[in-house]
Amino acid sequence: LGISLGDFSEVNRTWSISKSSTTHERLKEHPEDWYYYHTLYAEKRKTWEEVPYVEIGKLIKRKDFVVADLGCGENLLRKEIPENKVLAFDHIAIDATVTACDISNLTMENDTVDIAVFSLSLMGTNYIDYIKEAHRILKPMGFIFIAEPQAKWEGKQDELERLVVASGFG
Repeated sequence: LGISLGDFSEVNRTWSISKSSTTHERLKEHPEDWYYYHTLYAEKRKTWEEVPYVEIGKLIKRKDFVVADLGCGENLLRKEIPENKVLAFDHIAIDATVTACDISNLTMENDTVDIAVFSLSLMGTNYIDYIKEAHRILKPMGFIFIAEPQAKWEGKQDELERLVVASGFG
């Protein structure tokens, strides 16, 4: 990618058409690309009527629920639900509260969280692997929250639902 790539949409597209392991290795070598992307994302977010992590935070009412924020970025969901335990994962750990990893292969035990969150993080050709990992780490009767751009799934909502169900969700 390189820091000279100034178009948010182009960075987003590049990560979306790459396997997550490729993106992870690329970002380990060039973490500045991750920071650059999130700088652009923060600017873009200022113009949105709804911010997904804020809306998801409003839906999480039980303070005793453990939440896995998969592809957490700047780990902003944690600030929305400060009373919950939030386990945060992304390619780059912005601070000590985030685990740097490829979310298609988490180092967590099965059945450990109550909620799995994907807030604009189903990026990568193998995003179905993320959903399968969410199913694996969720406790029985756990919840999955997915927020994705409407344009990305326009006319394909049934496909996403089918993939989620095929990954073990009801």
